[in-house]
Amino acid sequence: MNGSFAFISHSHTDKAFAELLAKSLREADLSAWIDNEKILVGETILDGIGHGLTTTDVLIFVISKTSLKSEWCKRELDFVTHREINEKRILIVPVIIDDTAHADLPWHLQTRNSLRVQPNVQGAKSAVASVRQVLMRRFSQLERIAESRKLFIRDSQIDQIIANVELGDWRSAQLAAIEVLKLFDDNGHNAAFEKLLSYCDSEDQHWLWRAIQTIESCVSLAPRLINYETLRKLASHRSYTVRSSAASICMDLANFAPDCVPVDILLTLSVYDEDWYVQAPANAALKTLAHSMPGVLRIFFSRLDSTNKDECAHSAAALRDIAKKEPGLLELAELKQHLAHVKMLKYREAAQHLQMAVNSVRGKKRSKQYRYGL
Repeated sequence: MNGSFAFISHSHTDKAFAELLAKSLREADLSAWIDNEKILVGETILDGIGHGLTTTDVLIFVISKTSLKSEWCKRELDFVTHREINEKRILIVPVIIDDTAHADLPWHLQTRNSLRVQPNVQGAKSAVASVRQVLMRRFSQLERIAESRKLFIRDSQIDQIIANVELGDWRSAQLAAIEVLKLFDDNGHNAAFEKLLSYCDSEDQHWLWRAIQTIESCVSLAPRLINYETLRKLASHRSYTVRSSAASICMDLANFAPDCVPVDILLTLSVYDEDWYVQAPANAALKTLAHSMPGVLRIFFSRLDSTNKDECAHSAAALRDIAKKEPGLLELAELKQHLAHVKMLKYREAAQHLQMAVNSVRGKKRSKQYRYGL
């Protein structure tokens, strides 16, 4: 992790905090890219910033009302957002240093766990701790990938089946899935699907994504194909890409085969500090299940009692979404009770989400969870 560096995107009015942040990064044995230090004499601003954005390991977006209006900051954020999409990994660490509301952030950051700090030395140290957490998770995954590279062996039959599957092309993935499903033997066993699963350990991203899309398509066509143990292995995989696929499978199953969704697996995938690409579909699955499995709501309410304000805010946001779409599932009195609790703790972001949930539920008729029974 040493040798990694962070690009600090900030408004000129937040320069003092950006310099504190750069100092704290260096004290943590990380390099910092800050424009007044890194752009050399005779070098154009665009060339200097472009080099920093292209090579940075993490972009720390210092969020304030001023930086959200800055065209420079917007361009820097847009560039690294495209890198995130192309590289399929988290690169942006949002750090809010004023009273900017979470709802005012760019749409693709609203579902992130933004860190809110005071623009002082302690706030800078907290931001650096978040950066180190992102980098440690990334390097830990890379180390485990390196250890398993020698274990994966491609299969010529699977290669042929998924060769035409391209990233985002779900039609070709579904056609490949049909070919896999044809290969059940008389005992109902499908060795081809098991070989396909082994591609999750491929170091080649092209074959990995071909396999993942085909696996998801197989499960959507034949939900019983994936058993608990297989889904558990995917959910605990070293690669967040594979864990994201496990969460997406659960999200699909929650919509058309809810009895096949293992809630205990979703508990581990939906935690607030997982990679966004993992916890977002996992939480979507839980929210979907809440309609047919009311007990799932206890997961979100229990997380409101967390002493970690980010976890609390994350769960409050999920309840806000449920209240907006299915207000009859929630009890107004319970929401008010938790709202009072987070206000007492001064968890501002969580309080904002819960207040919106209360507003959505107020005046709505409580739905009956069970129409028949004793």
